[in-house]
Amino acid sequence: MAAGVDSGLGELATINSHTLPTGYQLFDTYEIRAVLQLGVASVRYAATAGDVPVVVEEYFPARLARRRDGVSVGPESARAADEFEAGLSAFLATSRTLAGLRDDSIACMHHWVDANGTGYAVSEAVTGETLGARLEREGTLPDDELRELMQPLIRGLGNAHMIGVLHRQINPEAIVIRPDGTPVLRNFGIGAKVVGGARQAFEAHTGNLAEIAPGYAALEQYSPGGREGPWTDIYALGAVMYRSTTGLTPADAPFRAAGGDLTPAAHAGDGRDIEMLAAIDAGMAVPIASRPQSLLAWHGMLFRGAPQTLLASRAARTSARGFGRAASVGPGQIPVARQIAVSRQVARIAVRQGPEDANVGLRALRWAVPALAATGMIAVITWVDTGILRGNADVPSGVPAPHGYGPVRRNEQADVLRSGGTGPTMVMLPPGRIRLGCFGPDCSNPDAPGRLVVFKRAFALSKYEVTDLDYARFAAATGRPPPGVVAAGARRPVVNVSWHDAVAYAEWLSEETGREYRVPSEAEWEYAARAGGDSGTRSDHAVPLRVGAPAGVGVANAWGFHDMLGNVSEWVFDCGGTVQTPAPEDGTAWVQEGCERRVRRHGLWDGSSPADPTALRTSSDPDRGDPDTGFRVAFLAD
Repeated sequence: MAAGVDSGLGELATINSHTLPTGYQLFDTYEIRAVLQLGVASVRYAATAGDVPVVVEEYFPARLARRRDGVSVGPESARAADEFEAGLSAFLATSRTLAGLRDDSIACMHHWVDANGTGYAVSEAVTGETLGARLEREGTLPDDELRELMQPLIRGLGNAHMIGVLHRQINPEAIVIRPDGTPVLRNFGIGAKVVGGARQAFEAHTGNLAEIAPGYAALEQYSPGGREGPWTDIYALGAVMYRSTTGLTPADAPFRAAGGDLTPAAHAGDGRDIEMLAAIDAGMAVPIASRPQSLLAWHGMLFRGAPQTLLASRAARTSARGFGRAASVGPGQIPVARQIAVSRQVARIAVRQGPEDANVGLRALRWAVPALAATGMIAVITWVDTGILRGNADVPSGVPAPHGYGPVRRNEQADVLRSGGTGPTMVMLPPGRIRLGCFGPDCSNPDAPGRLVVFKRAFALSKYEVTDLDYARFAAATGRPPPGVVAAGARRPVVNVSWHDAVAYAEWLSEETGREYRVPSEAEWEYAARAGGDSGTRSDHAVPLRVGAPAGVGVANAWGFHDMLGNVSEWVFDCGGTVQTPAPEDGTAWVQEGCERRVRRHGLWDGSSPADPTALRTSSDPDRGDPDTGFRVAFLAD
C-alpha cells in the first residue's frame, strides 16, 4: 500500500483480550480483519462484508469493561455497571441517529446493533488519502483547494447538526480525500454526541476525554461542565483550516486559555485570502461566545460573496437553539485521578503487546496522553473562567472579531457590518478617573500635573489601531483611495489618513452597525493607555517611526489594548489650537470653533523616554495624512 494512503483498513494487527480476534465473524456477516484504532472508549476494526470493506466500531471503555471469553463484553465490576450501561445506551442512540444521516461528505453508517453484551456500529470504509497525510507531504493547501474541500464538509456537518449530532473528533485524520478529490468526514461514533441523549448522562460520570484530539478540540471539551454545540465543531474545522493554511499544528486550547501564544492565521499573508484567514481565527476563538454560533454564520465569513445555496437548509442554520444551555453552576472539577487511571490502563495494554502490535497502543497514547495532561492543567489551575467554557452572559452582544491577534476577553466584541464582515475588535472600559499627564496645545513639559477627568459611563475603544483591511471596506464603499498594503494581507495599522478620513470612517461604521462610533477623545485614549494605572507601560515591540508593525504585535497592556505606546501615532478628536476655555472634566474632547489643528497621541515610537509615556502628544493639520499616523474608534456604552 502506498505511503500516506488510507484505504480504511489500516495496518493489520492482532491485539489481545481487549479486542475481537482476527477472523471473527460478527453476525455471520462481517469478518474482523484488523484493528484500526484502540481507543479509551471504543475499538475500531477493519472488516469485510463479503468483498466490501467496512469499519466496525465496538463499544469497549477500557476502564469500565472486560472481555470474558475473548468475545463477550461486560462491566469490569459491579461498581462500573451503571457507567458502562449509560455509555452503551449513548453509543447505540448515537449510532441509531447517524444511521438516518445521508450525505456524500459523511461516511455512511450501515448498521448498528447490540450483541455480545456491548454495541457495534458498522460504517463505510472510505478509500482515499487522509488530509493529514496530504498535509504531511505538501505542508499547506492553496486557498482554492481548501475551499473546495471545506464547502461539502460544512454542508454535511450542517446536516448532522440538524439532527442534533456533534462530531467532536474533527481533525486532519478524520477527513479522507477520495481519489476523485471529494472529501469525506469519518469517525462519527462514540465521540459523536446526540444532544439531550444518554451520552450526556454518561459524560457526567466519566468525563469526555476519550475522543479529544489535542490542538483540534475546543476548550469546552476538556470539562464535563463545558457547553458544547455547533461552535465546538466549528472550532475543530477552524483548526483544520489553520493547519492547512499555516502549516502549523494549533496549540492546545487549555494552553491558549492559559495565555499561551498562537500565531493567528491572519498573519499567514503571502497572497492568501485575508477574509478567509480572519474567519479561521474567529472560528478558533477560545471563548464560546467569541465564535460564530452556527455553520451558516461561519460559512458567510469564510466564503464571503459565495452562493449560500449549499447551506440554505435548516441544517446549516442550526445553532444554540437545538443544543441547549449549560447549567447555571460553574464547571465541575475534572476527575484527574480517574483520567490518569485510564491512561495507565491504555499503557498496560501497549506493554502487553508484542513488538509488532505496539504501534496500535502507541497511536492511542498519542492522543490520550496530551489530552490527559491538558486536563490536569485545567483541573489544577484556578484561573479558568466559567464564561470561557459555558458562554458567560457577561459577554457583550455582537459577533466576535475575526482578527484573532490574541486571547479574546469577555469584555470584547465586534459589531456586524450590514455590508458583510465585522468591524474592529472593541474593548469595553469601566467608569473611572485619571489625572491627565498633559492637556492643551502647550505640552512642552509632559510630566506636569494634568487635569482630573472622571468617566461616569463605560465606553469602548478599539483594541488595535484600525487596520488596512478594516479601512479598505470603507474606502471601497466611499470611493476613497484604498490602503496600499491590503493586497499583501499584512493587517498593519492604516496610515496616510487625515483626521477627516478618520472621522468619516467612524461615521461610516455607525451607518453599517447602527451604533454611534466616533474618533476617541484625548482623555479616553489616555485612560485606555494607562489601563487603570498612573502611567503607561512601554511596549517591548515598539517599532521605528516609518515602519509600522502588524496590528497586535506589541505587548498588550493590562486592559488588553495593543500598541498604544508603540507602532504609529493616532488621531484623537481634540483641537490642537490655543486653549481658551477649561478642559472638559467628563472625558469628552476639547474643541473650539475654527479649530485649525487636531491632536495626535503616541507613545515611544519616536525614541523619547519621558516619565509618563502616555502623555506624549502633538498636533497636526487635520487635512494631512502621514505614514506614521493612524487612529482608533470608540463608542459609549448603551
